[in-house]
Amino acid sequence: VDPEERWREVILYYKDLGAIEAMTRRDQEHPMASPPPEVQRNWNEIVQSQLDEDFEGEVRGWLKYGGFNVTREWLFTITAQYEMNYPGFCSGLLAAMPNGTVVHGRNMDYPLSIEINGKPVGYPELSVDVTFLRSGQPLMTSVTWPGQLGIHTAMRFDGWTFEQNTRRLGHDLEKNTGAVQQGGNLFGLLARRVME
Repeated sequence: VDPEERWREVILYYKDLGAIEAMTRRDQEHPMASPPPEVQRNWNEIVQSQLDEDFEGEVRGWLKYGGFNVTREWLFTITAQYEMNYPGFCSGLLAAMPNGTVVHGRNMDYPLSIEINGKPVGYPELSVDVTFLRSGQPLMTSVTWPGQLGIHTAMRFDGWTFEQNTRRLGHDLEKNTGAVQQGGNLFGLLARRVME
C-alpha cells in the first residue's frame, strides 16, 4: 500500500470522531499544546532526520487527510512524545501461565483528557488497534493513537511482543536531546522497523 494512503481509514476515523480537531487546537492550556519554540525546532530537525521515505509518505498522508491543524510539527511532537518528556505513561505486565502460555498486557492510565463534542475523552477512548500486513498477511497488531507513526506497544502474530515504558529520572528532555544528537534513535520509529 502506498505509504501516503496507508493510514487513510484510521485518519478519517479520528477525523470523524472529532479527535484530530480536539488534539490540534491552538490552545496553550490544551494538554497536547506545542512545546516552547526552541524545543520544537530542535525536535523537528531530529524527527525529520530519522524519517525514511516510507515514514515520509505516511506524514504526507496525515497532512492530506487530517485537516484542521495537522502539521508536520504536530506529527513530529506525537512521534517524539516519550523523548520530549511528556507526562508519565502506562504500565505493563509480562507473565507466564502454568501451561507455559506467556501473557503480555498493558493498561491505558494516561492523564490526557480532551473535550470532544462536549465530553471528556482520554487515551483509552482514542486508542485503536491496527493490524500491520506484510504481503497481504497479518504481521503484527499495535495500539495506535492519533498522529502516531512509530509504535509503543505491538504484538507480532509469530509470537513476540514489544512495549515501551518510560520512567522519569530528571532532566530527561535535555538528556534525550543530547542522546539523539549524538546518533541515538527515536524509539517508536526504530521499534516499528524492528517489529516489521
